[in-house]
Amino acid sequence: RGALNRQLLWLIQHHPELSLTTMTAMLAPRGGRWNTPNDYQRLTSAWEQALANHSDSADVLFNAGAFFAQTDPERALALLQRVRSLDTSRDLDTLPKIASIYASAIETHSKLRNVIENSTDSALLSEVGTALTGRGMEEKGLELLQRDIDLDPGNPRWRDALESAKAEPIRQRNYRHALDRFRARQ
Repeated sequence: RGALNRQLLWLIQHHPELSLTTMTAMLAPRGGRWNTPNDYQRLTSAWEQALANHSDSADVLFNAGAFFAQTDPERALALLQRVRSLDTSRDLDTLPKIASIYASAIETHSKLRNVIENSTDSALLSEVGTALTGRGMEEKGLELLQRDIDLDPGNPRWRDALESAKAEPIRQRNYRHALDRFRARQ
């Protein structure tokens, strides 16, 4: 446990832009199998310093956003939105992370829920709606996807996302049945 945290700390301090540093997002703030609360605090401090030193690096902002997503979702969203403003080509990485934070906010009824409820960002609504259907919140996910279509009716991507989301419960059920059949053969 100690060696992993020392390596992650070194990476954040010397190469915070590397995607490998997103591994720090798996660590628990209260401690857990891979870290203690003190380890987590040292990593938090290292990320703070990395952000101060590399405030215009989309890679560093993205990696720090992934780290803060569990403990400070508002901060994580601000960092990830900054990534979007610096480098729109990163949307394939950034939007799913943002959507995951908002989907969690909707599940837990946090104040961030209002932000997504009032959003007019079609790409974000599509990602959050898709994430929600994948988490078993089909009704809310489909509602966001339909709102997405209403905002931008001429874009076929949103209609395709809605149709795919409608099929998600069937995909999940088929997956569970296949897994049950596999386990029965074991």
